[in-house]
Amino acid sequence: MTAPASRDTPTSRAARGRELLTALAAVTGALTAGIGQPLLDLYGKNPTMFVAAYQPAGRVVLFALVTVLGPPAAWFAVALLARTRRRLLALWRVLGLAVGYVLAALVVCVRLGLPDVATVASALVAATLLSVLVTRVRAARSIASLMGLLAPLVLATFLFVSQSGALVRGHDAVDVSLPPAKLVSRPTIVWIVLDEANLAMLLDRTDAIDPSRYPNLAALAAASTWYRNAIGMDNQTQRAVPGLLASRYGPAGALPNASSFPTNAFSLLDRAYRIDAFEPVTNLCVSSRCLGNVLHAPHAFRSVLNDAAVAYGTLVLPDFLRSRLPATDTGWGGFEALPDNRTTVDPFAKVRHVSWRYPDVQVEVAGTFIDRIRAHEPPTLHFLHALLPHRPWYLAPDGTRLDDPEVGAEGDRVPVDRWRAQTRAAEYALQAGAADLVVGRLIARLKATGLWDTTLLVLSADHGINFSPGEMFRSPATGTPEDELYAVPMIVHTPGQRSGAVVDAPTSTVDLLPTVFGVLGIAPLPTFEGVDLARVPASTRVRQVDAFEKPAPYPLGLASVLARRRTYDAWFPSAAEGWNRIFARGRYRDLLGTRIGSTATATDARLVAVHAPKPQAASRTSWVGVDLSVDHPVEDGAIVVARHDTVIGFLGGVHTAGPGFFEGVVDWRGDNAFSYYLASGDPASPTLTRIR
Repeated sequence: MTAPASRDTPTSRAARGRELLTALAAVTGALTAGIGQPLLDLYGKNPTMFVAAYQPAGRVVLFALVTVLGPPAAWFAVALLARTRRRLLALWRVLGLAVGYVLAALVVCVRLGLPDVATVASALVAATLLSVLVTRVRAARSIASLMGLLAPLVLATFLFVSQSGALVRGHDAVDVSLPPAKLVSRPTIVWIVLDEANLAMLLDRTDAIDPSRYPNLAALAAASTWYRNAIGMDNQTQRAVPGLLASRYGPAGALPNASSFPTNAFSLLDRAYRIDAFEPVTNLCVSSRCLGNVLHAPHAFRSVLNDAAVAYGTLVLPDFLRSRLPATDTGWGGFEALPDNRTTVDPFAKVRHVSWRYPDVQVEVAGTFIDRIRAHEPPTLHFLHALLPHRPWYLAPDGTRLDDPEVGAEGDRVPVDRWRAQTRAAEYALQAGAADLVVGRLIARLKATGLWDTTLLVLSADHGINFSPGEMFRSPATGTPEDELYAVPMIVHTPGQRSGAVVDAPTSTVDLLPTVFGVLGIAPLPTFEGVDLARVPASTRVRQVDAFEKPAPYPLGLASVLARRRTYDAWFPSAAEGWNRIFARGRYRDLLGTRIGSTATATDARLVAVHAPKPQAASRTSWVGVDLSVDHPVEDGAIVVARHDTVIGFLGGVHTAGPGFFEGVVDWRGDNAFSYYLASGDPASPTLTRIR
């Protein structure tokens, strides 16, 4: 007898529906644990990633929904197509669970810092066991279904508890703008904030800004008031920049936007000035009249999603794969690769979806900003937060691109090896030259437009950076490294100022807004925590800094900054020409610029690999690294680099015999046709042997 054909009855359809919903709940829980929760946890603690991309509250909510509900929704769409095929649906359910469990296990293993093999093996074993358990055991299946509640819980935590949730909850806007009639004068204001500017590195042996390496900064200081004993307010950009714009230290958990700092330079001057503000990290200028900020919104959300994919990779990938991702520790977004057609994109828009890993883009953005300053313009506040000379360091002082940004890169800590710490400082010095070039273009623009004598020009920085061996680049420490992190260049040129002055009284970037208001004829507001620097503060003034939202008095002063400058003098001894100081290092430094005779013989040392552009490479280089096999210890600076038989730099960093890695910074002005020599003997008349 033939078996009766199965019928698709309402009861069977209802059973399939319940089965599908049960599977959806279980898969949603697994995918939320593996994707949504770790990613929203990361973004919930870092609201600046949304602020820097100018994401409104609605898009923050959309990001959370896409992150948590997107993967389960994609799974469910396929499951609907397979709902009538029970075996296929069961296989799809197991696959969804396995993917979620694997990703969740990878997050845990990466956080524990397990080796790559252990990370992958542990994740696969855990995912297999959990998938089998949920598939075979009814109680486990019920628990897995209840895990579907994790999705709304994660969403609620992100939106109502996390720091980023404050962007959604928001605050009512308050109109604090001053009527133009209250201002005694309304000069053009140009306010530049550099990023990661180390004051001691800019100084020469006279304790002035070095005119040979940084001629434009030196010229600006000579024609303005230079507050040489100035400090930044915070070691973190997302608090330092809003603080100087609002003249106050934000409360713990403050966001880098107008909701946390409603009374700021932009909101106060909104009615009296055109506001042309470019803020790549903060978002304090929220008025529709803020000219600069409206240029980079169109592709911002797509950029955020691209960044999230890279950020998620850092959470789940083992080290051998994670190391291939774009760097995520040099900015608040734009981690994806720079598009090939970047030259056709407006620079202000472009910086929204390219990384801080491209300082040459920052030079281009600064140039566009400067070009927006026009003769006979109405009273305008031009504000630029220039992400220079921020890492990575691969720009030459003439603004051209040198090394690949991945070459010579470091993590968060200054190398313990002194030679390599000096190499990082030398790379910084070169890129600071590119920032100086921007300052020169700004001064030239103001003079060409006839605005130089009528403009209030403010140049400052958010914070400094440490270069002491073994210290964290950006974390405060005790003693002189703290000065490197907080001591910053701060220069104010007032309208009609004819001569320069150096003020060594203790000052801070918190004083800048009251000083600007003083020039405009407005008394400091009660909300300001700084003072008008036209009235020189007392030499006994105790300043405050914030280190990771922990306020503390800043007891150090100019003397320790100058002591740090003397340390750099020892690192980079005197030379006839400013940049030669950066390249003339080590025992044989006097060879710099000399020609190598034809008598140099070959040595037993052998080059294993050279980490620098090839001679025919289009870009020039300043950083050179070599793997060298040598049968005896080699002291720092004994490896000589020549270009067409002329010495251009020295390598070091290893002090033992055998294969080793040596690096250094060489003169960038020329091609990449390098040759290498080993120096020995008396520095006055050394012996040079060519390295094969």
